[in-house]
Amino acid sequence: MFGHSGSKRSERYRYRGLKRRSNEQARQDYINEVDPILGKMKLKVPDQTKGRRYM
Repeated sequence: MFGHSGSKRSERYRYRGLKRRSNEQARQDYINEVDPILGKMKLKVPDQTKGRRYM
């Protein structure tokens, strides 16, 4: 969803001001926002590493 953690293209976009956060930062921000919402809805948060192609 957010791309490879070590993406060189992402770093270029950040350097040029097109992105504010790295892919890893964006992914972590999303998790920090969504996981508590899922918990309040009594939904199980899926394993974050299952089926991942990129880390």
